[in-house]
Order: sequence, then structure tokens, then C-alpha cells
Amino acid sequence: MAPSHPSAQIRKITAKVKVFLFIGVKIRLYRLVTSLPAAPEGQPRFICFLIPEERFPGFGPEQELQKQKIEMDYLKIQIRPHFYMNCLNFIYSMIDFGQYDHAKSMSRITSDYLAYIFRNTSEMVPVTAETNHCENYLKILLLRYPEKFTYYFEVHEEVENAVIFPFLIQVFVENAAKHALTLEKVPLISVTVYPEDRGDEKYVNIYISDTGNGFPEETLQRLKAGEDISEHGKHIGIENCLKRFHYYYGDSGEIHFDNSPLGGAIVDIHIPYRTGGEEHETIARG
Repeated sequence: MAPSHPSAQIRKITAKVKVFLFIGVKIRLYRLVTSLPAAPEGQPRFICFLIPEERFPGFGPEQELQKQKIEMDYLKIQIRPHFYMNCLNFIYSMIDFGQYDHAKSMSRITSDYLAYIFRNTSEMVPVTAETNHCENYLKILLLRYPEKFTYYFEVHEEVENAVIFPFLIQVFVENAAKHALTLEKVPLISVTVYPEDRGDEKYVNIYISDTGNGFPEETLQRLKAGEDISEHGKHIGIENCLKRFHYYYGDSGEIHFDNSPLGGAIVDIHIPYRTGGEEHETIARG
């Protein structure tokens, strides 16, 4: 019997990936709920803590419930079947045109992208794992929309082992990339992560910028004032990220927004330097 054509083999693989994606989402939600402490008597199972109590000492029941809602909202934002299905459909298209190398690259990058999403919930992750995830996202877009933007990442060796909460960087990179796709010019998206000394304490400075059109003035002023920007279904990811930032870092973390005089948006983040254990190192290696 003659071996099947490469396109047929890849189609079978991507069909299995679709099933895996559906099952993976179900399993992740199940694990999130069943692995949590039992809820108080008379309350639903999912009214419990996604973030360890010791990270936020002194929180009362209302703050804990709000904290839990933020984490669940974050989870709903990150599980986006339409984005994943578009990736798989694009792989189909490349196969139809005989672009098997591109299809293989897209399959590998999408697989790494999904692995990061399914692996991380409220656990802290190495900053290098986060930047790798951001690069995978941008690579996916560039495969679909070639030459629409360029990007640059740099993580200083002193802070390679620093840990942050998942998608702290990605949400702003994604925002910059989405706007880049609408521009006629080719903007640069840049992410640098450097150590910073503040007195006796070591900090991490995450600087995200682009050379696009910048934040709309009204949005920028609301960001600077700490006001809610999630209106009409827009900026939900950023608003959720800011809420998580507050609960993870409180007054010890800073996040500043601005537009560059030369054009483009700036997100300037300052957080305490923290390192993780063996689990975080495993995530970084993938």
C-alpha cells in the first residue's frame, strides 16, 4: 500500500490537535476547580482561593472572592478557541498550497504557544518563559501577516531567573501587535528586561514599547489615572492584567503608561525581584 501524501498526514495531525484543544480546555478547568480547597458550607465549589493565602496576608472574605473572580476572568480571556482554530485553519491553507515547511513551523510554534497557556494559571513563571511565549505569539502573527512589524527582545542575564505572573508582558505585546496589523508602516515592538536597584532591594524593570501610533489620548489619560478602560468589550485583557498586578504586587509594584514623543506606546513596569524553584525552571525549559 502506497504511503499517504504529506498533506493527508498533516491534516490528520491537525484534526487530532483540534480534539486535544477541546479536551485540554475541559481538563484545565476541571483541574482548576477540583484542586482547590473545599468551599465553605453552603457556597459553590468554585468560591475558593486560586492564589495562595500567604501572598496576600490580611485579606478578608470579600477581597478573597474578588481575587478569585479576577483569576477566573483571566482564565476566560486566555482560552480563546477562535484564535487557535484560525491557527489550525491557516495550517490547512499552507498544506493546500504545498508550503509544508511553513506548515511544520506553524504547527510547532502553535504547539509551544498552547503548552504555555495550558500549563500556567496562577503560578509564577520565569520572565524568560514569558518572553519566549510572546515571541511565539508574534511569530504566529508574522506567518499569517508577513512583514507587518518587527520585534526585539532582550533579557539581562541578572534577571533571567526572575519570576512574574503569567501574561504580564504578553497582554501588552498582544495589544501592540494588534494595532501594528492596522498600520501602513512597519512598526517595531520592543521588550527589554533589566535589573534595577532601589535602595537595599533589587527590582526588575520591564520596558515594553512600539513605534506605532501610541495610546489614544483618552485611553492614556484613563490608564494614568487608574480608571477602568474595559468598555464595549475593548481592553478587557489589559484591565484584567492591571487588577492582577495590584493583587500580586500591591504598593511594591509600579506600572506607568505613556506615549513616546517620537510616536508609539510605552509600558514601563517595575516589580520586586523574586526567583522561583525547580518547577519554574522546568517551565522555562519547556
